[in-house]
Amino acid sequence: MTQTQHKPLTKTPTLPPHFLKQPAVPLESFQTPVLECFVERSKCLQYDQLLNVLVGSEDGLFLNVYTPALTGNDSCGLLPVMVYIHGGGFLSGSGDAFLYDPVHFMEQRVVIVTFNYRLGPLGFLSLPEAGIEGNAGLKDQLIVLQWIRNNIGQFGGDPENVTLFGESAGAKAAYLHYLSPVSRKYFHRVICQSGVACSDLAFQVEPSEKARKLAKCVGYEGSSDQEALDLLLKTPAKELFKHQLATLTDSERHEELQFPFRPVIERPHPGAIVLQHPLDALQTELDPPIPLITGCNSGEGMIALTKAQHHLAEYNAHPERLLPPMLRLPANANELGKKVKQFYFQTRPITSDMLPELLDVLSDNEYVMATVTAAELVAKFQPKVKHYCYYFTHDGRWGNLKRLLNMYHLPGVCHGDDVFYMFSSALNATLPGDADEVWVRQAFVRMWSNFAHRGDPTPDDGDLAEGLVRWEPIEPCAGKSYFKLRCLQIDRSLKMVANPFLKRSTFWRELFRTYGYGSRKLPE
Repeated sequence: MTQTQHKPLTKTPTLPPHFLKQPAVPLESFQTPVLECFVERSKCLQYDQLLNVLVGSEDGLFLNVYTPALTGNDSCGLLPVMVYIHGGGFLSGSGDAFLYDPVHFMEQRVVIVTFNYRLGPLGFLSLPEAGIEGNAGLKDQLIVLQWIRNNIGQFGGDPENVTLFGESAGAKAAYLHYLSPVSRKYFHRVICQSGVACSDLAFQVEPSEKARKLAKCVGYEGSSDQEALDLLLKTPAKELFKHQLATLTDSERHEELQFPFRPVIERPHPGAIVLQHPLDALQTELDPPIPLITGCNSGEGMIALTKAQHHLAEYNAHPERLLPPMLRLPANANELGKKVKQFYFQTRPITSDMLPELLDVLSDNEYVMATVTAAELVAKFQPKVKHYCYYFTHDGRWGNLKRLLNMYHLPGVCHGDDVFYMFSSALNATLPGDADEVWVRQAFVRMWSNFAHRGDPTPDDGDLAEGLVRWEPIEPCAGKSYFKLRCLQIDRSLKMVANPFLKRSTFWRELFRTYGYGSRKLPE
């Protein structure tokens, strides 16, 4: 494997004013004729959620290229390119090899690109009234895709065969690019793991008001958006990150997971990426039809549960807390919460013995129903798209987040733990895998790489001989009232399953159609 680590992507901004104001500008040339890129550099400025400290730098826009063979040294021609967008709630994370070493992908003859993008207020603050349109982090990602189009051939990659994939917030970002006419010309397939941007949960709540709150946190007392922005630009970036949680709305403060700065739907302007709500965009046939993989893990809500398990009495007293944020709360929210409580817990109180059931609620609220809803919309309105869905249930020893959260007593695969079955990670260094772990990793990497090569995760009979099964795409259902969710269940053995969440998804679908799916109504 040849790796070019942390190649500078953009011009370093002049400080101050800091990167909040300035759009990223691609580098035209390096300061030296030969630039050595073998050491990882700074990640983008962020609040480290594990260490509880600020880390990184405003000069953090770098990318990494991993290739099994440079151009001219390979008889097989240019190789498929896989571009990974890291997760972290749009407020933390990086493309570093600490978590995302793609060594196993090199065996499958693909080129891997990982990268950093601006996070938190520097990446997603939006104040259109003062000229800050938002989505700077998404626009950093677009610059990566444009750089790949122009340069990846020098690293043995094929710019005409690019797969965009990501997990969690990275998956939501990939989905937004999938729907954007500005972005989608730069890639040819998409994989979204534990995240699709089809509900209001993908978007920032009251973005302009958040920007104004942030200005007040650093001393602004007036009412002019331009003056507020001027003060934000003069404030050290680290101070902005220290105050970002203070911008949360009252409703967000009651959520188990809190991500203040997220993408926004932009008003029309040059460079805009997200101009439509995803539910609206999905109901117009996209051209060209780009093959798609989406899916989720069996215990997605486990991170939220670490906080929720300490508030069981509140869930019993106020069952409306069981309602998902994307459900517009009606006047009878308490009665509706009782209906949800009855569905998941019957007549029993929510106690520590009922944590598996509460895990299902939290998983459905944030991840499962978004995955199912998006899959149904694609099946109904994008009939030409080959759409593959998966359900990851292998609860193995490489579940590092589950281990760090001390949730081993619960069944299910924690949100984010699928990543450790694709990438080599420092967290796996002390956990040598048994035969099951290695097989699941090989299956994951093989199917993802097959998809990058040919747009089909199981295209060859040779794959079936190695224990894979034919992964069938979801059948289009345009003009039909019945939607069948066809999933590949990924475990120590693989199998196709139909409607794995049928009872739960039917329950929620009826509520969403009655009360609304956030700011939108679900189509019949």
